[in-house]
Amino acid sequence: MSISLDRPANLCTDEVAGDAHLAACALHLLLAQHPALVDLPVRWEIEGGEVRPVIEHRHQDGARIGRQIAEALELEFLCSPMIASDGERLDHFRGEGRWGGADWFLSGFGLIAEGGDRDE
Repeated sequence: MSISLDRPANLCTDEVAGDAHLAACALHLLLAQHPALVDLPVRWEIEGGEVRPVIEHRHQDGARIGRQIAEALELEFLCSPMIASDGERLDHFRGEGRWGGADWFLSGFGLIAEGGDRDE
């Protein structure tokens, strides 16, 4: 697990720094309340006051991981099957909202297993 607190230098105002601190606190609270999320293959990024769980593009379990995070955050989770230009079957997933005083945004593409088995 890695946590990125990158902020462009021109945005380092006291307000943005405070928002980033609040977002970091919300992330730590989430991981303390849901220890199963700690071991997920997720890169947790914080930009300003928004926490962005980043799941590897086209990860085999991408949609399942996204759903697990969204459920812990009590966010609405949308997942739609699609076919990529290379013919690969993917789930596009998305969740966003507010939890723990911070904004959360989750979006990505996960592979759909051969045979169409999907973890709904």
